[in-house]
Amino acid sequence: MLSFLKSQKITEAFSLAFLQADMHSHVLPGIDDGAHDLPHSLGIVAAYVRLGINKVIATPHARADFFQNRPDTIHAARARLNEALDAQFPGFELLVSAEYFADEYLLGALQNNTVLPIAGKYVLFEQSLRRDAGGLMTFVEKIQQAGFVPVLAHPERYRYWHEDLNKFKDLKRAGVLFQLNLLSLTGFYGTGEKKMAERLLDYDSVDALGTDVHHVSQFDKLAELPKSPYWNVLQEIGILNKLI
Repeated sequence: MLSFLKSQKITEAFSLAFLQADMHSHVLPGIDDGAHDLPHSLGIVAAYVRLGINKVIATPHARADFFQNRPDTIHAARARLNEALDAQFPGFELLVSAEYFADEYLLGALQNNTVLPIAGKYVLFEQSLRRDAGGLMTFVEKIQQAGFVPVLAHPERYRYWHEDLNKFKDLKRAGVLFQLNLLSLTGFYGTGEKKMAERLLDYDSVDALGTDVHHVSQFDKLAELPKSPYWNVLQEIGILNKLI
């Protein structure tokens, strides 16, 4: 057994197969703050398989400052991982996109037609978790003008919006889809994020689900999901994951 799995609490009774695909994952080796090497990537994939997930869209960070990932760096990392997957996990489907930061790097990718959309249509994007820099609607409009559908990653994690639900309403009215992190419902990021994740589900505002897994140890926390009062809700809502 891979050493990464020894401490995991995953049981046979726990499954995420209802997702059909994870559309937010940092599983590619060595190109962002996710899996740091190929063995780590394989440990993450092994956990996916045990949870009934056999299709993943890898979404490494793409931003101007730290991780200037381009289609060539992303595809190269995918090729490295795919070679190992063919031998160890045949049938596992690994697709690629990116988690784009709302900055000039994203604008350049849109202008140069180098964006890697999910299913050829959806662009996963995020903004700073620390402060609201403003101007997010400009990025929404640019994504839409390029012919894509904007999908905001983990809206529940933007703490500076927690007291102003109009921010969420304005984005939804503008046609932005919301991708919720499953880890938020376990309290992994904090109680505020957990409560906001629950509110978004209450308001039927969640369009997609993702693990946003960066490290195999996070599957231990995901294994706590059945304790959430929203566990059944997650399995019943219509989500974008099932269409890609």
